[in-house]
Amino acid sequence: MRRTPLLVAGAGLAVVLPVMAIAVATTSHGGSPSDIYSTTEPEICAVVNVDGASAMPTLITVDETSHLLVSFSAERSGIRGDNELLLTLDIFDSAGDFVEGTPFEWGFGRTFQTHESGTVEWTFDNVAAGTYTVRVGGRMDPAPPGPGGSGDPVAVLENCALTVSVSPVA
Repeated sequence: MRRTPLLVAGAGLAVVLPVMAIAVATTSHGGSPSDIYSTTEPEICAVVNVDGASAMPTLITVDETSHLLVSFSAERSGIRGDNELLLTLDIFDSAGDFVEGTPFEWGFGRTFQTHESGTVEWTFDNVAAGTYTVRVGGRMDPAPPGPGGSGDPVAVLENCALTVSVSPVA
């Protein structure tokens, strides 16, 4: 609960009144205003190498033109040397054809920790009605051979969660 002062002024008089604001979390599924789809994997959801991998395919239905907010959280490990893990969020139609993806790749390098956790998010605007699969794409960008490079460019994604929020365009 947060208390916020409210300033009321008029005719040369100002009064500060205490006001309480109470935030209430709501969750809904089905119909308007939004649908929320979630897929979780408490173990390994992908082993990513230079050939690439996909993870967390989540089937969604968009009833009318909507904005999608896609969020992916995971624990990352195994990144060695100067290699880089690159991730995307992608949407495919019911025939399996690519529709849209992030216009870039998020890059993650080696850290001094054994495991590192994080979340990436992206919005996709004005997605037409239909059935789609939303997934995470990943690939390793190997460092050149030599100092700092690694002969085994691989990363492991585990404890994964992909969430898609569907919000109809007003």
